[in-house]
Amino acid sequence: MNFRQRLHDLPKNLFADNGGIFLKEITSEDDLAIAIFDLSLSPEQQAMVNPASFSIGRAYLFPENNVPYLIYATEGGRKIPVGFILLRFNCSDDEISSDCLSANTPSTTWSYFISEEYQGNGYGVKAARLALNLLSEAASEYPVKLSTEQENKKAQKLYTKLGFKQSEEKDGDDLIFIYTPTKPKK
Repeated sequence: MNFRQRLHDLPKNLFADNGGIFLKEITSEDDLAIAIFDLSLSPEQQAMVNPASFSIGRAYLFPENNVPYLIYATEGGRKIPVGFILLRFNCSDDEISSDCLSANTPSTTWSYFISEEYQGNGYGVKAARLALNLLSEAASEYPVKLSTEQENKKAQKLYTKLGFKQSEEKDGDDLIFIYTPTKPKK
């Protein structure tokens, strides 16, 4: 079973948290327009974070292992798109090995951002927790690996807060953080 199918087979309630954040898979032109045109990175983040268009292109090329979502917040009964996230499985047989974070080791990962106008409201932390839970549920046999620029101290602090450990591995100059999901007890 491919990664996309694993995500689709998860209970729908796992795609929402109790804090008003939920993920909606990008499945329409309207969703695509929101992700590419309505959500924006701050100028300082543009050098550190992939834009939604890059991740959506990756999902187009390798759809079995890359699933793009809009991040929504619920405020006052309104559903507001506040960010973008790509959930991803690295190092599948159908992807080129250079597309992996390191040494062909299978792992899951995400690439995400909260739009500049919605930052500072806790949405990023909530979305990261939600993503970590989804990746752990969909593929608990694989570690979650995230890479970040050395200058991105905010991301490094978040990853550590979520239980990631900094690896000695690097992705070019980027730092790699690893989280090992706990296996369900039988």
